[in-house]
Amino acid sequence: MKITDVTATVLASRYDRPIHFAHMELTERRIILVRVYTDQGVVGLADVDGPPAGDMACVQLIRDTFKPLLVGKDPLDIGARNKDMFYVLDKLGRYRSLESYVLGAIDTALWDILGKVTNQPTHRLLGSRRSEIDLYASLGQLPLGKIAEEVGKRAEEGFSGVKIRIGFQPEQDDAIVSEARSVLKPTDRTKLMADANSGWNRAHAVQYGKRLEKHELHWLEEPLPPYDLTGYAHLAANLDTPVAMGEHEIFNRYDARDILLAGAADILQPDLRQGISEVVKIAHLASAWDIPCIPHFFGPAIRFAAQVQVLASIDNYQLCEYPVAFDPIRFELTDPPLMAEKGKIAVPEGPGLGVTLNEATVKRYAVE
Repeated sequence: MKITDVTATVLASRYDRPIHFAHMELTERRIILVRVYTDQGVVGLADVDGPPAGDMACVQLIRDTFKPLLVGKDPLDIGARNKDMFYVLDKLGRYRSLESYVLGAIDTALWDILGKVTNQPTHRLLGSRRSEIDLYASLGQLPLGKIAEEVGKRAEEGFSGVKIRIGFQPEQDDAIVSEARSVLKPTDRTKLMADANSGWNRAHAVQYGKRLEKHELHWLEEPLPPYDLTGYAHLAANLDTPVAMGEHEIFNRYDARDILLAGAADILQPDLRQGISEVVKIAHLASAWDIPCIPHFFGPAIRFAAQVQVLASIDNYQLCEYPVAFDPIRFELTDPPLMAEKGKIAVPEGPGLGVTLNEATVKRYAVE
């Protein structure tokens, strides 16, 4: 089997209302749909973020840099293809780069091809452990007075956890978490987490964190800027609340190694934009430290399918992030659509990632 083409198609849609975080606002979703074609008609699927979380420069990287490396090569030799692609990053030290996102997407597409050729779901190729995944509801910013209602609603829907957003004005964080705690008690089945989206600073982070400890959060996510590894280590050492990080800090297993050695996190949160191969390596590394791997997700449909497949196979899984905001590209792009049912999702048993493209949706949201 040989790779014959690698294509990039840009899709765009708007959210029904803006989603606010401490570090950005989302009004629309742009993704780059990646397809890897083979001479036997098997096509692997993946995606890369467009703005604001990603960059349209990835389109040219796919077409001009990575496609020439791959055409004519065997897609089933995933390790060899990763070695070929990693050279693009390695030769100039571009480990944290747009190139790493493209590498991750193509890696995911290759796993999709392998599953389709062997007629097996990816999670079985990785070593399946479970057929159902517990989800936690991931929320955007909510005004005081509306938090309890929304958090209670998600708990009633069966989600195993709810993540609220803090860090906009740190002096309001305690009030935000207090309102959420009014409907979710520490002993409840549904866990409560808070994401500061790097909204705190090192000088006051311990103070802010200790102020929240009475609420017994299941974890405190990304309180500091991504570059402040020593700040994270200091914070983690001084809080009882578990500190989670990885969305903006982990681009590869070497980043994960450094975080673990520094004692900078109690939970690792890589993103599947780094590809199935790399995230599985990161999960196994974290497992050796008895640390959960709970990948970050606020992305498109194909990546969510990949995440579900990975979480079905790793031993240090706990929960899966599930953004509740309606995103047409995410919920309409695949058959079947991967939607929560009573706070859970069944792991697709179809070959590869277990989903196929809804071509009508691709046509509807494709942009030049």
